[in-house]
Formats: sequence, C-alpha cells, structure tokens
Amino acid sequence: MEKSGERSATERAQARQRRARDEGSRRVGGVERSEQLNTAPLVEMIGISKSYGGVRACRDVDLTVRAGEVHALLGENGAGKSTLMRVLSGDVTDYEGEVRIGGEPRRFNAPVDAQRAGVAMIHQELDLVPGLSVAENIFLGREPRNRLRVVDRRRMNQVTGGLLERCGVALDPRRPVGELRTGEQQLVTVAKALSLDARVLIMDEPTSALSPAEVEQTFTVIGELRREGVGIVYISHRMDEIGRIADRATVLRNGAVVTEFDARELTAERAAEAMVGRPVQTLFRIERSEPMNTERAAGVWTERAAEAPGSGATRAEQRREGRRRVQAREPPSGARPCHCAERGVAQGVPGRRVRCGR
Repeated sequence: MEKSGERSATERAQARQRRARDEGSRRVGGVERSEQLNTAPLVEMIGISKSYGGVRACRDVDLTVRAGEVHALLGENGAGKSTLMRVLSGDVTDYEGEVRIGGEPRRFNAPVDAQRAGVAMIHQELDLVPGLSVAENIFLGREPRNRLRVVDRRRMNQVTGGLLERCGVALDPRRPVGELRTGEQQLVTVAKALSLDARVLIMDEPTSALSPAEVEQTFTVIGELRREGVGIVYISHRMDEIGRIADRATVLRNGAVVTEFDARELTAERAAEAMVGRPVQTLFRIERSEPMNTERAAGVWTERAAEAPGSGATRAEQRREGRRRVQAREPPSGARPCHCAERGVAQGVPGRRVRCGR
C-alpha cells in the first residue's frame, strides 16, 4: 500500500510538471498562447490568386486561422500580404479561389459584407475622423436611433464606454479623436472592430507608431481577444513581436506562400532568409565591375570598427588619429579605400563613410 501511495504521489507530481511546462509554452512575454489550435479553422483561404494587369500579386495562396489564434503574416513590401487581407476583408472582389468563414463558402462584394460575417480589418493608416468624438467614430454610419429616428447619443456613449473598458482604456466617449494620442486612437479602432462583433480581426502593422507602453497595452488587448476566441491575423515587420504573441507565422514571397513556422521557434534570421530567399549574410556583398580607382575616391574611406592587427592604440587615440588623417586626407589605420559608387560597404560589412569635406 505504501508503494502504491508513493507511485500515486510521484504520478501526481509528474502531471503537475507537465501542466507547468504546457502553461509555460502557452505564455511567452506575458501573453498567453492559444489553447484552441486543434479546433476547426475559423477562416480558410484556398487557392487565392489575384493579378493587377500583368503583375501577379497573389499566387495560389492557402491560409487558415483558428479561433483564439494569432496568426502572423510575414513578407517583404510587395509580397502580397495586403492584397490577401483585402480579399478577406472584402476590399478586393475579383479574385480566384475560395474563402470560407466558419466552414461556409463566402464571397464578399464589399467590406460591409465581410463585417456582417464577422471580419474586421484595422489598417496601418487609421480610418478615424479627427473632428468627431470617440463614440461617433465607432458608430459612424451605424448610429443607434430612438423611436423618433433620431440618433440616440446616450445609448451610443454607453455602449462605447463598455467597448473602451473592454480594451482596457479609460476615455471619455464624447472626447474628439483628434485630441487623442496615437496609441489611444489605435485602441479606438480596436473598439470599433469589437462593436461589429468581429470573430476575425486583421491587424496591419498595429504597433508601427506606438510607444513601448502603448505596445504593451495593445498586446494585453490581443490577449483578451484571444481568450474570447477571436482569430487574429497579425502583420508586422518586428520579429520580436511575432515571437511574443503569435502562434503560427506564414511567410509570403512574390505573392506565394514559401513556408509556415511555429512562432515559438521563429528567429529573425530564419524569417529574413525565408522572406528574401537567400541567406542574410549575402545581402551586402558587392561584385566589383572595375578596378579600384583611389584617386577618384580620394577623401572617401570605409572606417573599420576594429583596430588594425598589431595596433595597441586605445579607442580615444584611434578617434584622434582618425580625425587627423581625415583632415589630412589620409586613410585611417586598417582601412580600405572604397569606391564612391559602393556606398561605403565592403566585403559584406556595412561601413561608415568618412568624407574629407569636399
């Protein structure tokens, strides 16, 4: 009996450790990860293709988003991210492929159709009217009315207050949006999306103009939406944010999906290599098409960060010597002359250009 009791205690301890590991894997940077990744997809985009004239913006793209998941969408500018999300949000209607929301095929003819289906998009350029109040912006074009068909401002302000509280921000619904900080305006757009009962939220570079404190507040709101089962598509170029809040990451290049990562295993190097299609180390390599002409490049040199081999000079002495050599139009110790057309980059190492003052 004692051995049986010892085994039971050991099994319970091991179970607690497994639960702790699982909980730790769900939380990164204070943001809880999704527990619903095995559920049926909330959004399915199948074989999406779109062309603008002779330019292929999207090429047979497949994308899924599950309830309670933050799915990061990565790619260089022009990779097709915005076009794909405009298809999902109803901005683009003439495309090839199929969009399913909750397993049902849908084809939106306008953004309002997508909003009625529970799909909302927060654009990088906030679509708010500075002269209107917070409540008026949230319900613009959808103002609640009383029995006399007059705008019910009291009800509008009450509902807006509840939405703002849900976003964790204390604002007066009657305050003009033009008086708010950028981070507060960002949260107003989130509240506007929540007023549409959005099940799918697309966030395009939501933190690009926010302070660190406002970024943290936005992440808190994203965590709350995730727990409520909202599926989020998160577009960002900030790799540290992707690792903190996303569950999965899909990379687009030249309009096509090239790979999909578990966001917890994503590194900036892997993401950059997937986005550009080659190792990052080769991005700055220069092929010389003509011999070096030091006379033509007189006074322009690449200043090396490390001191020359065998030199025992301190950094302060190096700086003084460098200033003297620049004034005398001499190359600093351990430096190479660089061609004017090479923009101060030599052998794959970005350099700092030092001019003679001409």
